[in-house]
Amino acid sequence: MADEKEKTTTEEKNDTKSSDTAVEAKEEPPKPKEYTPEEIAEIAKKVETPSDQIPPYKPEYILSPEYGGTSNYENGIKEIREEAQRRLSALKNNPDATQQQITKAEFDLKKLDHLYENFHIGMNVFRTAKGGRDKLRE
Repeated sequence: MADEKEKTTTEEKNDTKSSDTAVEAKEEPPKPKEYTPEEIAEIAKKVETPSDQIPPYKPEYILSPEYGGTSNYENGIKEIREEAQRRLSALKNNPDATQQQITKAEFDLKKLDHLYENFHIGMNVFRTAKGGRDKLRE
């Protein structure tokens, strides 16, 4: 009988230990970190600040070496811009040139810069997006 009492108390202790560990395993989930107002302001500032995340364009395959990885459109705009720059310099050095001619030449240069910039921004979207939708098809 004494052996039975010892076995029962030992079993009760084991049951208590196993139920304790079961309770420990069912603890409350961890509480989310509480942020101070300074940390919140710092995170908000970091999120609101825009950053350039476009990777640089590094062509792997250059089909026409004379273009150096750029398009013929970019090269054409570059040549026309150089010509417009020479014309503007000639007009500024010419004492007979009117202010209207100089202003028009400056406007033409600005227009060419905007054309190149718009093309470059648009092409960066296509150059960096290659393979971006492949993950959706898997």
